[in-house]
Amino acid sequence: MTEPDSVERYLDDLFDRLSGTGGAGRRALAEAEEHLRDDVAEAVSRGVPADLAAREAVARFGRAADLARRLRRANRSHRALALSSGWLVAGWASAIVALSFLLTAVDRLVELRRTPGNAVECASTTCPTQTQALEHYLALTVGFGLLGAGLLLARRVVRPVPVPAALPILTAVVSALLTPVFLFGALSPVLSDLNLLVGSAGIYFTLFVGVVLGAATLASAGWAIAVRRRPAVAAG
Repeated sequence: MTEPDSVERYLDDLFDRLSGTGGAGRRALAEAEEHLRDDVAEAVSRGVPADLAAREAVARFGRAADLARRLRRANRSHRALALSSGWLVAGWASAIVALSFLLTAVDRLVELRRTPGNAVECASTTCPTQTQALEHYLALTVGFGLLGAGLLLARRVVRPVPVPAALPILTAVVSALLTPVFLFGALSPVLSDLNLLVGSAGIYFTLFVGVVLGAATLASAGWAIAVRRRPAVAAG
């Protein structure tokens, strides 16, 4: 058996086993070929017969089945990590929205106590009264709160996966960028439409979103610092 036959057969076997792994499999195959060729060339330069050098190179490199199995396992881990991160961000966003609605509901309750009954009406004739708005906000608080809690708990119970070290930094940056948008841009047409959508009588909801995002920025920054201080990737 000649050297090209030994290496080519191994690479053909590896190619078949890596089917469906996409770019990761293609890169692994290219690296395997480069390693085997270099190993054989180095052995031949020392006087080892080409066919023997090829067989020894393949034997040292390991079984194609084992290599393919490790690569597929790594790919599954990467997909699980991406899914887990997205799941965590969705829960984080739901918690922010729930807390914003809760603060808005508290604001409405205080205003309702100052003006009993349904005397205080929204400026728009289509906007609900304060009592109806309070019920609306409380329902949204419960809904988003349960959604966020369910997402975060399910992520930990179903399949705990380590959190990428960059995720806390990403959430801190996104929160920091969105905070001034909601705090100082509450009168913009887009956010005014958002207030009407959630049944707000003014800029309270967007203002509270900005406040909660500011707190989330600080919390995410602390999270990022804690993750970087740990020797390993923090578990979610």
